[in-house]
Amino acid sequence: LHSPERIVIAGRILEEMAQIQRLDDEMTRATANSVKAVALYADLLRSDPDVLDGDIMRRARAIVDTLNDAELTWDDSFALFGVFESLGFYDRAEDALWTLAESGFDRERVFDAGDIFYDRLRKLDEETLAEGGLPHEEVIEGRDAWTRMKTE
Repeated sequence: LHSPERIVIAGRILEEMAQIQRLDDEMTRATANSVKAVALYADLLRSDPDVLDGDIMRRARAIVDTLNDAELTWDDSFALFGVFESLGFYDRAEDALWTLAESGFDRERVFDAGDIFYDRLRKLDEETLAEGGLPHEEVIEGRDAWTRMKTE
């Protein structure tokens, strides 16, 4: 998968597999393949935001909209946390992060990821944050609450 075209093909295959699995009522497998597809797309978008004239962004957002939190494993949820940030859904990324932290599982990994997440957000301009549903003042409040939660 060394080229954008191959990554897109792999993502499309995973999307198709997920659709077939949903029809066969194999929801766990369908969700896992959907998460894999959207993670591939998010990685591609991180490396080249203009890839394929926005089609990948549309596909990634459509997949995210079909995912149900109740079907997600912890690993899927952690992957989606990164995907949400990559797609510019900062509010959804923050929600996913807090849900992961509240689960109590792999706290060190979650807290490290949260620290890095808030550090990246603080470097973004107000307009970008607002477009992602997380205004600057909420980032500051979230970071402060995050720091407090880590010490509790």
